[in-house]
Amino acid sequence: MRCSEKTNARLDVLPNKVRAPLRELLRVGHVSEEVINTVLDATELAGSSSKALGFAVSLMHLQAKGVPVSDVIQMARAQGRKIRLDWSERRWRDEHDRLARAETLKRLTAQNDSYDVAKFEAHLPPRFRGYLIRTSRRLGMEGLRQRHCIAGESYHALLIAGYVAIACVFVDRRRWTVQLALSSNPEAPLRITQIRTRWNAEPSSEVVEAIHRELGIERMSTVERMIDRPARTYVYMDNLRRVLPVLRGHGLHHIRVTFDGSGDEGAIEFVNFEDRAFDPANVFVEVDMQRDQWVNGELTTTRVLELTDLDGAIRAITDDYLQETGVDWWNGDGGYGELEIDVDAGTVSLEVSVRFTESSVQFARERDIATGEAVD
Repeated sequence: MRCSEKTNARLDVLPNKVRAPLRELLRVGHVSEEVINTVLDATELAGSSSKALGFAVSLMHLQAKGVPVSDVIQMARAQGRKIRLDWSERRWRDEHDRLARAETLKRLTAQNDSYDVAKFEAHLPPRFRGYLIRTSRRLGMEGLRQRHCIAGESYHALLIAGYVAIACVFVDRRRWTVQLALSSNPEAPLRITQIRTRWNAEPSSEVVEAIHRELGIERMSTVERMIDRPARTYVYMDNLRRVLPVLRGHGLHHIRVTFDGSGDEGAIEFVNFEDRAFDPANVFVEVDMQRDQWVNGELTTTRVLELTDLDGAIRAITDDYLQETGVDWWNGDGGYGELEIDVDAGTVSLEVSVRFTESSVQFARERDIATGEAVD
């Protein structure tokens, strides 16, 4: 396979013991010119051109596992960031999330979409020490100022859809980013679903109480939340069977969802589709949703088929599966974990860890989506 003059010129600067094998791999068609240029970009960013051949092997191995290495290299080059060639699989994934957030911040602050927060504002005090975030530019600035993930594309999509609102609240001379959601309980119409400060630091119980008081929101205990709740039917496997053909139809291979919680709060943080060109907000799928509703003073649950975007569908699936595990990953020191969908294999895996003095895995299972059976 012949390559362009530009690629040849880039190969010429490498040591012969590195250049010759790469040219041979390209000649026999075992790698493409795009792969060669990705390897060259990576070694230039890392300042390790002599390691180009070894990294080519790593690149092919990691990409075969669905790790978005090429995306990281492209984003790092565009943002002027350094990389290391010896990063672990997890580090490449983490860098992808970090660099993607940086691109999202830049885009959000440039486009300046408006958020309709009227239905949240109606249940807040006329004045409190802080403000509601009403534009994507302000959201982007909040993420930059606080150095956390609130300005990510997933939060922006939730705000545009009106599912959540974000407030900036000042307590104990610190700035806290507070996520609000509407409740189906008319006696407590607003609830706080997440609180973070700079670098994603979590609040103490005293700060949580103070923020609830500042916003005029009653804080319910976990026990109170569970009282008189109707029996729940878990439908995540049915919904996975609805979502899987859509994922395959768009050429996706791996979906990774991360969640984290502590101090009586918890949230599904990211849904990573690994393909930066794919926009889940423009892909819709019908899934089975369960809705809690207060009728004559009693909480009832109804099921309804609802058309939602792919990001929302994956989040609903994750939340449903987490509830079935019965693992308390949001109280005390809290917990964290990941749900992964292997689209090609047709499997879903969920791992939930709980923090004590150290972390321990409390739940781990991989299941076949078509049959619901465990995968050995």
